[in-house]
Amino acid sequence: MRGANGLEWSGNLIGSRAKTRLTPRWLPAAILGACMCIGMVLQAVSAQAQADAAAAAQPPLSIAVFVSSPTDQCFDAGIVPAIKQLATAEQDRINAAGGILRRKLQLQFFDDKQQPEQTIANVRAALANPQTVGMIGLSQTARAKATFDALGTEIGASGIPFLSDITLNSIFAKQTNVFTMRPSQDDERIPVMAAFIRARSIHRPAFVGLKDSLVSASLGDALKSAETGVDLIADHRLTLLKDEFDPTAIAALVADLKQKDPDLVILAIGSSRVAPVMAAFVAAGLTPPIFLTGRIETVLEGGAPEYPGDIFQLAWDDLPDIFSDRLRERIVRNGLDRWVFEGAKIPTAPGWKTGACKPRPETVVPDVLDSRNMRAIGRGTQYADMVALMADALKTAEPGAKPAGLRSHLLAQLKMQVACMMSGVAQGHIGFLRQLVRKCLAHDFHQRLPCCLCCQYERCHPRHLAACQQAARCRVGGPHDAIGINHQHTIGERF
Repeated sequence: MRGANGLEWSGNLIGSRAKTRLTPRWLPAAILGACMCIGMVLQAVSAQAQADAAAAAQPPLSIAVFVSSPTDQCFDAGIVPAIKQLATAEQDRINAAGGILRRKLQLQFFDDKQQPEQTIANVRAALANPQTVGMIGLSQTARAKATFDALGTEIGASGIPFLSDITLNSIFAKQTNVFTMRPSQDDERIPVMAAFIRARSIHRPAFVGLKDSLVSASLGDALKSAETGVDLIADHRLTLLKDEFDPTAIAALVADLKQKDPDLVILAIGSSRVAPVMAAFVAAGLTPPIFLTGRIETVLEGGAPEYPGDIFQLAWDDLPDIFSDRLRERIVRNGLDRWVFEGAKIPTAPGWKTGACKPRPETVVPDVLDSRNMRAIGRGTQYADMVALMADALKTAEPGAKPAGLRSHLLAQLKMQVACMMSGVAQGHIGFLRQLVRKCLAHDFHQRLPCCLCCQYERCHPRHLAACQQAARCRVGGPHDAIGINHQHTIGERF
């Protein structure tokens, strides 16, 4: 095809000059720009790959988990195996998803086997590890107090966020980096017991505790203080001799209580030691209502006689709605056998030598849904959630941060919380908002006023609201979802 000026359009110029190829003027610049962009992308990819490789080459970040395997029980409660299995599964999930800022997470389990010296050594080892960015656990009040007495200064100076399992706040009051997963005796158990006594119009309560037990002694001291308004007509502190009571002390206790005729006896001596005391009560015809600081189930399993009086308990049982559809699916997927934690025989328990321990019937089939096993699952889930909580908070830190910087960042995240009003909204990463329970307890139980809980936690465990007399029934939508709680409860009806 030829045009009017002798140009033939075929990509070539036809005329008196030499034939040349037609090239758009913008093409060289476009090619150069594309090359530069590709170079920049490749450079960025290379830099990211190098950063990822550098992060992956660093030692794993460590979270210390403190547990305590029982040695004096006939059968294992399954709590330690459940904690190890479920927390490790959470560790594996975190690492499979890229770890923490491209660094692997490694849980370090420290088992003190109920030995105070080992507890101190375990915490000291965790503090000495330069890669430790968090610590979880440490239960049993006496061992916790001994540990903080020995290492409290070092724990505070380390700045390592510590999600403990301690009941008495006074033990770690000086350490601003220490929290607790467990309901507080100071702020929760004592006010609830005092409110219970008032609500039931109890005028002659008696207390029976342990002389050398910090939890029991502090409970008795607090109940008879002026702040609670409770007037104890008797206060007995029993002494243990090789984990048993002196029969003469029990006889003196029964004689005194029978003379004073209490309308409620508070037993804070440990669930496993209640049976002989109850037997002495029944034998003497002394059957007042009993208030236990342990579980009735454990007392009955310990050989307690049939008791004609009322028995009350104040004990955290298990997580609200723990057996959800999500958990059922996971159990079925993993196999039932892997979810039975409770029931293993502990050969070293003294009861096997004395005859106090009895073999379980061979016809008893381990049951995932047994309340004791579900309690172990609940504890394991709680620890796993705390691992996930720490990991999620650490992921928001600056990439490349050193362990010291990660500790500071995690601590700041854990302290983020907004005070919750009665019908307000709370947002926080950890710690039960004690302002809430105080406002609930501020209501007069006799007026049966509603206690409205409307709280929303980011990655927080339902345990923190279960502490409010287990009033909250939590709905968990997924393994790591935010938990929303909207519950209205007439607190007077609890009693």
